[in-house]
Amino acid sequence: MKKESYFKQFSESNSLRGHANEYLNSLNQKGLNQKTVYCQYYFLKRFIHWCENRKNLTLLNLELKDLEAYQLWLIQAKIGLKEETLQPKSVRLNLQTMKRFFKWCFQTGNLFENPAIRLDLGQSKPSQLKECLTEREMNHFLSFPDP
Repeated sequence: MKKESYFKQFSESNSLRGHANEYLNSLNQKGLNQKTVYCQYYFLKRFIHWCENRKNLTLLNLELKDLEAYQLWLIQAKIGLKEETLQPKSVRLNLQTMKRFFKWCFQTGNLFENPAIRLDLGQSKPSQLKECLTEREMNHFLSFPDP
């Protein structure tokens, strides 16, 4: 299978772009749906752009605090044509992609430690209030002996 170049290469051996290209090609080799690979590319592109605009972070010097700063940026930033903040589900998808990428980098030996392993993604769905018990159900529940 032909390797694609999703990102223009930097000369650095540990550039995020180079590793992201390898990661996306590995997804292609696994036979993932092209839409899935494109979404992964799109989310990684956003992350790499953010890194390059901050401290020009490389794969080896990224830390958990950097990933948490990116998470906060995703929550607060006005993104897209409408200049709106991302929905919580979109933030979560971005972060899940990033976590998978760092896990792959760790598993392939490109990282000695995965900085994203302790990144908290938050709840998958906003918690919904459960239906309250009726007075009768509550009295029935309270009638049981206390062990």
